[in-house]
Amino acid sequence: MNYDFAAYVIQQFRSAEQTIRRRFQQETQGLSKTRAVEEKKRITAEEVSRFTQRITGGDLRMMDTVLSLIQMSYADYKEGIRQAWMSGATKSLGPSVQMNLFAQVLSVERRLSTVLPTLPHYSWYIFLPVRLAEPFTSKDDGEMHVLENPICRERVFGVPMVRPSTWKGNLRWMAVMAGLDQEIRERLFGNETHEEEEFRAGRLFFFPTYFDRIDFEVMTPLDRERRIPKTGPILLECVRHHSDERARPGEFSLLYLAPTGAWQSPAETAEQAASDLKHTAAILTEMLLFYGFSAKKTGGFGVIEDNFGDQQGRKLGVLAMVGVALIEVEGMAKSEPAEQPVTRLPFGSCAEMRYQAERLARALKEASHE
Repeated sequence: MNYDFAAYVIQQFRSAEQTIRRRFQQETQGLSKTRAVEEKKRITAEEVSRFTQRITGGDLRMMDTVLSLIQMSYADYKEGIRQAWMSGATKSLGPSVQMNLFAQVLSVERRLSTVLPTLPHYSWYIFLPVRLAEPFTSKDDGEMHVLENPICRERVFGVPMVRPSTWKGNLRWMAVMAGLDQEIRERLFGNETHEEEEFRAGRLFFFPTYFDRIDFEVMTPLDRERRIPKTGPILLECVRHHSDERARPGEFSLLYLAPTGAWQSPAETAEQAASDLKHTAAILTEMLLFYGFSAKKTGGFGVIEDNFGDQQGRKLGVLAMVGVALIEVEGMAKSEPAEQPVTRLPFGSCAEMRYQAERLARALKEASHE
């Protein structure tokens, strides 16, 4: 961080602090102590919001830094600063130009759909919209923040996100829980990080998922013996479940890149791709619907709705594979040239995804034995 900027922020806030003190003296005369504390929070939040808007111009990432600096330097206004940050953070996200940019330009599904015909035979990808049934939270690794538990955000636009490493770690853990053989796990996810010899990357490639709305959850740890609050309430920044139909769902995208080269026959590659597709669809369903992919998953966080394609206007999931043409399937599209067919199968639930995956795996095995 630029120390000159930090000094400038702290110096500029002195005038705002004087305004807070003056308003507090004027507006809390004759009030009870409890009422005066609440008024102090309100006044602080209003003045801090005006100050940060003037300094940052509404930039969410810069707002985090500025409010963190103020909070460290003026501890007496901690609660009011948090209230100002919560108000500003929830207003800064929503159906905005930022998320329209993600939807139109940075859509992973669009890019995968374009490049898929150029990938090796038996490569495939799974795309599905992520509509949360329970909140999602994942701690950010930023150096400074107003809250102790900020959600992970994209660095440029400041929108909440699920990192590719989060998807991979949770799905690998799910594969272990499901009892998949180590050979299959290493083929899908690669060796463990502590391996020093014969290290290889997995065939699965993950992509980030972005959301457009944030909210807050409050958790109160309890003393296990006395069953009373052990500490004060803990504020968690999270992505709220998608009960609001206006909320834009996230997009989950997963790419399987089949190997190429003379070291493995096409028939063996096809059989492995079919097996990997079936296993991946199974563990992905378990993770998304039952175990979750969020921090606090033991508390039910991070599971999705299983009806993402049952209403008008909702986007369907897609399962696509290179090198297999199912002529009888509705919605199947072939790429050009004709010798590189691509099958695209839509689905509206995780159960349908597993069915389509098993169907495609059977067709792939039959084609490999011809």
